[in-house]
Amino acid sequence: MSEEYKFSATPWGNTDLKIMLEIYQARVNRINPDMPTIYKLDIIDKNFGNIDIRENVYKFKVNGKIVGYCGLTNMNGDRKSWGIVYPIPPEYLDTSLPELVVDTCISLAKRSKEPRILFSTKIHENPFDIHLKNRGYSPIHFQWGMVTTEIQTMQIPIAPKSPAGITFNIVEDIEDYSEFAYVRNTTFRDFFDHKKNSAEEDKARIDYQRRYFTIGILLAYDEETLIGFGWFAMDRKSKICYGRELAVLPEYHNHSIGSTIIQKVLEFLKSEGIKEWRFHVYGENKNALRLYKRFGFKELEKTSFKTYNLK
Repeated sequence: MSEEYKFSATPWGNTDLKIMLEIYQARVNRINPDMPTIYKLDIIDKNFGNIDIRENVYKFKVNGKIVGYCGLTNMNGDRKSWGIVYPIPPEYLDTSLPELVVDTCISLAKRSKEPRILFSTKIHENPFDIHLKNRGYSPIHFQWGMVTTEIQTMQIPIAPKSPAGITFNIVEDIEDYSEFAYVRNTTFRDFFDHKKNSAEEDKARIDYQRRYFTIGILLAYDEETLIGFGWFAMDRKSKICYGRELAVLPEYHNHSIGSTIIQKVLEFLKSEGIKEWRFHVYGENKNALRLYKRFGFKELEKTSFKTYNLK
């Protein structure tokens, strides 16, 4: 694409939020063309929380048309750090727009009072990485997209036997979110950008996903004590499952709890007619990467990320 395009970046101001939703929906459709989920305006609240969109979100225009935006996001408090949302159409990636996006995001980050602002890019080389590198930034974290597309035809591996007294059960909701929050916070306390959640926050996260997906939660118990879980969101139209979190208390690691959770979720998804399972794994979690690969999962480059700190 030629450089005849002249882009501008200005605060969102009082522009109709429906335009922002249209841009966001177009981005989702590009990433997951087989996922027919139609988002509502509440996704804008989810992305931006309580920030002032008029001042902290910038719109990018060319020839009088808004083609993208960028802004600070706290994901409704789901993350300890703040991040950047920047849906940009791929037809503008070989223009000057990515450089303008990077500079605008850096300016927003430096202006913010938050101690850390994260900017994530696709794992493969792209213009955003090039411009960030030119400005002296290096990745601080990697996140791998994982996928299996063979659920309906695969021979699901049998996990090694778990210790006596361990039971597994798939439910649609949880009676005691305090147990759930304890397992999550203990499991992920040393992970990148982990934010300790309350029981109410974890329930709100799952309830939000329930607006768009069918939720399944596999709970692992040692007698009456919750020791692990795996929760996932199914899109029954596209037959795709999105894994959200798998957690096992550290003292129960290396006892086949995690592998049994994966096995039983795969069996459940197969019985439900789901064809594909996608999720993310932190790059430093080598044991999890090896475990998933043993079950036939592969790295999905288009959903893998590098993360930079703009502060």
